[in-house]
Amino acid sequence: MDEKTHKDDLHAVLAARPLNVLQACILQAFTALLTAVTTMNGYDHYVELGRVLGQQTGSFEQFIASRAVSVLVALLLAWLFYQGRNWARLFFVAFFAVNFAFITWGMVSAGKELVSHLGDVDSLISILQLVISLVVCILLLTHKSSAWFQAVKRARAHE
Repeated sequence: MDEKTHKDDLHAVLAARPLNVLQACILQAFTALLTAVTTMNGYDHYVELGRVLGQQTGSFEQFIASRAVSVLVALLLAWLFYQGRNWARLFFVAFFAVNFAFITWGMVSAGKELVSHLGDVDSLISILQLVISLVVCILLLTHKSSAWFQAVKRARAHE
């Protein structure tokens, strides 16, 4: 096969992107938007939760920088999912599992004091983002999604 045929094969595989992958991309972009929204006026909430969890917090500038990186990484991951990058899918799922374990540990450690902050808008958005991230993991791990990521990987190998 010639190079043009291989590129056509890759484009055909990418065009056959399952709905689950597209939904995961959209949800991932939505979480980036939510992070941007909670960054506005979110520093005080960040400092308070740090106090509750017994963690030292960074400066306002560090908070803004970390949020900007979070938004960019979330958008980059959505793009990589859309492009069929299997390593990004596996990274996201592994990162979610580790992050979820740390969040759970932090919540158990904080106990009752953390419960009083669960009604805060920023906390509710954080919980929503956690649920969305779980849904993204599920969408990326469905049989159709997994098969598509593998097909993209095979098509790229033949380029």
